[in-house]
Amino acid sequence: MALPWRVFLFSLVVLGLGLGYSPPIDAAQAIAPAETAAPLFYTIQIGRFSTEEEALAWFNRLAEQLPTDRKQFLRVEAVPPFHAVRVGKADSRQDLAPLLAETEKIVTDTPAILHVPYRTEQITKLYDASPAPQKSAAPAEGQGESPSLPDNREESLDTHEAEGTPKAKPARRTKPAEVQAQPAAPAPMPDATLKKMIIDKYLDSPSLKSSKEQEAIIKQSQSFPESPTCITAQCHAATKSFTNAHYPAQTGRCLACHKQVNQQHPGANGADFQLLAKGAALCNTCHPKLQGKKYGHAPAAEGECLQCHAPHGSDNKFLLSVPAAAQDKLCLQCHDEQITANKFTHGPVGLGACTYCHAPHESDYKGLLKSDLETLCFECHSDIAAGVKASTSIHEVVRTEGCTSCHQPHGSEFPSLLKQSGEEFCFTCHPDIKDKYEKSRSKHAGLFLEKQCGTCHQPHYSSYEKLLNSKELDLCLSCHSEQSSISSKSPKDISLELKQTYLHEPLAQGQCAVCHDPHGSKFDKLLIGPYPDDIYASYSPEIYDLCFTCHDKELLTSQTTDTATSFRNGSQNLHYFHAAIPQKGRTCRTCHQSHASNGPKLINQSGSSFGEWQMSISFSTTGNGGSCMPGCHRKMEYNRDQKVDNSGKESEFGQSHIEYKSAQ
Repeated sequence: MALPWRVFLFSLVVLGLGLGYSPPIDAAQAIAPAETAAPLFYTIQIGRFSTEEEALAWFNRLAEQLPTDRKQFLRVEAVPPFHAVRVGKADSRQDLAPLLAETEKIVTDTPAILHVPYRTEQITKLYDASPAPQKSAAPAEGQGESPSLPDNREESLDTHEAEGTPKAKPARRTKPAEVQAQPAAPAPMPDATLKKMIIDKYLDSPSLKSSKEQEAIIKQSQSFPESPTCITAQCHAATKSFTNAHYPAQTGRCLACHKQVNQQHPGANGADFQLLAKGAALCNTCHPKLQGKKYGHAPAAEGECLQCHAPHGSDNKFLLSVPAAAQDKLCLQCHDEQITANKFTHGPVGLGACTYCHAPHESDYKGLLKSDLETLCFECHSDIAAGVKASTSIHEVVRTEGCTSCHQPHGSEFPSLLKQSGEEFCFTCHPDIKDKYEKSRSKHAGLFLEKQCGTCHQPHYSSYEKLLNSKELDLCLSCHSEQSSISSKSPKDISLELKQTYLHEPLAQGQCAVCHDPHGSKFDKLLIGPYPDDIYASYSPEIYDLCFTCHDKELLTSQTTDTATSFRNGSQNLHYFHAAIPQKGRTCRTCHQSHASNGPKLINQSGSSFGEWQMSISFSTTGNGGSCMPGCHRKMEYNRDQKVDNSGKESEFGQSHIEYKSAQ
């Protein structure tokens, strides 16, 4: 890709005399006659709302909370297809910084951004904070009047239309009820009109030359004498036939660019006039030279202004050889046409508005971008900007690499302009998750749903750790509950268990990943470590280590203890006695539930599954001990202070008791 964005960008400004558009502040050179359009300026835009009522609600809040001297230029605009609230007016971003800070304190839950306003001809309705006019008659019966909000306003925003004519005074501020009484909104605009408005918005660059700079360029042009005999009905009439004429040509100042070498004009042979200089040297007579920024558009850097601009006039803005709706065609004379040949296209690219992102002549940013990548993207994607600013968890690639690490800037074959689609794209940075995805014995089904990684994670930012869509437990229960929207085989309903009285401590803290790996595991049920799946399994570290990520291993390694557990008879460790015996050691699940229970210590009062039988436990506690009577033995008691003798005569209890005693 050698040149495309640059050819077009350079052409937008250098010879833009008489175009009715203000030139870029940092790109310099295009000029517009002072009578054609008021210069653009900065405002603060608050949100984009689908209805007037939503916009007016924010308008009212600002009107009530901003100091009087800050409410100048507070207004609601209807710019199809949305409504916006704007406040402030300044020639530079820096001048609005204090007001932006005050505004952000009021509008904490909707984005407030510095913005260049739309042209006034794009505004179909406007409500502002100017004083209400005097009413000539009382309102009809049953109708109330919404109070106005005076604010010592001296002038309205955009006080001139595109042709310099005074603009009608905007409607005063109204409350939603009064707005509803307004006449019906105009019919939707034709697609072509709306497209032109959108294109004009993209062309209204945030970096435009001030009116004083425009006037200086025009003044320089006016220093050349007029040549009234050059442009007549008989001679060179076509020079003034364009919608937008180069200012010297428009005013007959031909000697601004040409010098006569043959006094007998028109001569019979040869050229009677020559250019005063070649290329940019001629243009620089009126237009400032390039500032020598880090990156230069090749035609501009080489002084080839006429690659993009017409010397006398054009029917297009900035004297370009193509209309605004097709400016990309100029760029694509040099740049790769593949830029626009994608299934999904970036909005400005689709409209051919190359200069919304790229400077036409020179830039300090790679790719001739108008600003650093994050600032440029966030000028439009204000919702992402606000989310990144307010969130505690930000995708690392957003923080360090920027938007184009994941998104194509011009177009893509994948939705959201992603460089690649699906989980494989995420795996390029997360190979450990890919390994679990492909090799795990137990796979999380969420990874295989339609949204894949997006089932659980946000791509840019989140208010929750690990970019989760919601709190960890709430996220898990969005599938593991009776409210699950998954149409395929429903996962286990954990929400029913959590209605019980006693919760496993991680669940009480809202944590599931303490025990389960959310992506995949070599252990059953996505467990992060081994846990016996049967009712019998004598203790060994290889099968019990999941529990001992939190619990003390002495529970199953010490025959006697006075500290490791409260489940002891004197110093006899009853956990060890039940689980560590060589034959038929009882596993944790024999007595305890893993998530929740109606009994203390997560002991299931209704018993444990023993094949098809729900085996009773009948566990109860006392001040210093307790008792249980499971289906595997008679009632036994324990006491931590004074060991209970649970032995008995063989004749009383039979052979099963003899085996039980021998195990002790």
